[in-house]
Amino acid sequence: MGPLDSIYTKSYVYWLVNSSQDIQIDIVDFNPSQNIREKYVALGVDNYFSVEPSSSFLSKIPKVRVLDKLYSLKKLSKKLHFHYDICHLHFSSPSSLIYLQPLKRNFSHLVCSIWGSDFYKVNRRQRIFQKRLFQIADAITFGNPKTLDDFKKKFKTIPPEKLKLAYFGSPIIDTIKSIKDSEIELFRKKLEIPTESTIVTCGYSGSPAQQHIKLIESLNAIKEKLPNNIVFLFPLTYGGTKEYKKDVVKFLEKTGLEYRVYTGFMIDKEIATIRKISNIMIHVQTTDSFSSSMREHLYAANIVITGDWLPYDTLDERGVFMLKVSSVDEVGDKLLYAINNFDELKNKCRNNPRIIWELSSWEKNIHKWLEIYNEVLRGKNEWSER
Repeated sequence: MGPLDSIYTKSYVYWLVNSSQDIQIDIVDFNPSQNIREKYVALGVDNYFSVEPSSSFLSKIPKVRVLDKLYSLKKLSKKLHFHYDICHLHFSSPSSLIYLQPLKRNFSHLVCSIWGSDFYKVNRRQRIFQKRLFQIADAITFGNPKTLDDFKKKFKTIPPEKLKLAYFGSPIIDTIKSIKDSEIELFRKKLEIPTESTIVTCGYSGSPAQQHIKLIESLNAIKEKLPNNIVFLFPLTYGGTKEYKKDVVKFLEKTGLEYRVYTGFMIDKEIATIRKISNIMIHVQTTDSFSSSMREHLYAANIVITGDWLPYDTLDERGVFMLKVSSVDEVGDKLLYAINNFDELKNKCRNNPRIIWELSSWEKNIHKWLEIYNEVLRGKNEWSER
């Protein structure tokens, strides 16, 4: 159960299906669509169950919508074919506690995975529901050590043995390995970027949290000192409103910087190719859990400029080389430093791909998830009795 349209959920299911013959995976979709169903069936899930509203009219009334969904879940509970060993809840929102109630007789153990905003963007009242959810969970997983530490401070009564560090792999990292030089050249032509250009990728989405305007202001302040072959690439493919993206483009137009804006939907190979054609990546969003996009650039051995306010202690401790800034205002000067010392800094990135592969490939990380499942199954308490 969780955000099934996410690339991370899809790749997680794919690797579970292909890593163990002793596991059966069924999907419960709260926002059903034929497209999502077909994708998960193709991935090899055993059953796909959708939570359909009893009427389109009721589903539009906020308070009634919750009761309608509970009614639909009660019907689903009777329809489920098996008693499940584990219910795995991806994205542990406070409302999940309510929606799990009709299904609690259908499974023995509960695993909750924290994605980031489901922990950091919760108010005090919602936190009460969330605390109860975590109390009855058998295991709670985190994608980075900082979120785990922050969780411990917030929920001091949750037994620490429940808390597990488990990384999502990146399907893009696997794809990066297979990108050919001919594909890179074709993509350069598609974006009309000359072969001799140095490509600086700015962020990875159209979300305002990427701080595009502040970033562009910092770049604009040093544009007279930039070499003529610098091209800035702004991927604005998802996140953010159309109005915000228009504002970003209008602001870019006024600067005189050489730039490309990419707004179309990208398949995995296109995303991986952007990582490969880039030379430098700038990542200074306001908050972050453990950016897979930035890790993909590190795997491609690109020079990464990032904010020292972001929780990347794990990368620092493992020896990943990055350039840090204390504010977005410093990005321009740091970029000049990276360009003027490119070969030296590029050499310092040589170990990044190996370290990132260990941290961020599914090949290296899927076994940790299977270990968590096995550990939970060895527990005696059944969720339905709590």
